[in-house]
Amino acid sequence: GKSSPARPGGDDRDRPLDGHGRRQVRETGRRLAARGWRPALALVSTAGRTRETFDGLRAGLEAEVPARFEESLYLAPVETLIEEIGLLDADIPSVIVIGHNPGLHELALHLGGRHEDTKAARLRDFPPCALARFEIAAADWRDLRPAAARLTDVIYPGDRD
Repeated sequence: GKSSPARPGGDDRDRPLDGHGRRQVRETGRRLAARGWRPALALVSTAGRTRETFDGLRAGLEAEVPARFEESLYLAPVETLIEEIGLLDADIPSVIVIGHNPGLHELALHLGGRHEDTKAARLRDFPPCALARFEIAAADWRDLRPAAARLTDVIYPGDRD
């Protein structure tokens, strides 16, 4: 979700969501619930704004979603995101990654940008609280690669369902 600007002398990690961002994440959680999406696990950056994003999504989903808060996800590049996802146990059926741009945007492009359809075209921009959903045709998270990923949906804050 949209975060507050950095305070002079403040640590970027401590930036909270602003009021608009809090509303965005709750609404995105409700939209996920309406679609029947219930991630089995959340991988979450340790930044304050990503923790708040997770809490808001979980509240909107009205479901308990276990989380792993990972320091390595803070401002992580796409390579680190893929590495962290690859460490998941193969028996975890679904995961939501809550982190930062540009890494998350690059991950979405890496996995789904090769498609030539309306959904993939929406990946050209990836604002705060955007979500790209993929189905992965692999037996293990270590096998995450573009050829195994199919982009199934893209949600932007403010979209009308």
